[in-house]
Amino acid sequence: MTLPPLHPALVHLPIAFVVLSFLTDIAAKITKRESLAHTAWWSLVAALIDGALTIAAGYWDMNRAALTADTHSYVNLHLLIGWLLAACLLVLTVWRWRIRQQARRVVTKPYVIGALLVLALTFFQGWYGGELV
Repeated sequence: MTLPPLHPALVHLPIAFVVLSFLTDIAAKITKRESLAHTAWWSLVAALIDGALTIAAGYWDMNRAALTADTHSYVNLHLLIGWLLAACLLVLTVWRWRIRQQARRVVTKPYVIGALLVLALTFFQGWYGGELV
């Protein structure tokens, strides 16, 4: 008995957490509700943790799959983008943690722009991964 690929089943959760974090940060900035800011923070942490598990599952699946040379080059690009996204998500999480440590705890415009870029990269990575399937 062989296991089906795990990576495609896991990718949706970190994507959802990145989206949730971005949207609740925007809502917290507009409404000034601290509960939304807490949701944004913990969603970002969950995205980082789930993203790491998703990367591990991707490696697991890639090493079990019989890929042609052409397919392997596409998968390697997906892998490279995934590591770039993980690094950006780590930077964003540290940035968000520093904001959380401040007295005001309100996200700044540069942070929102950075989060929007991470969100866009997340959507691109999800689309590209879907095209690989």
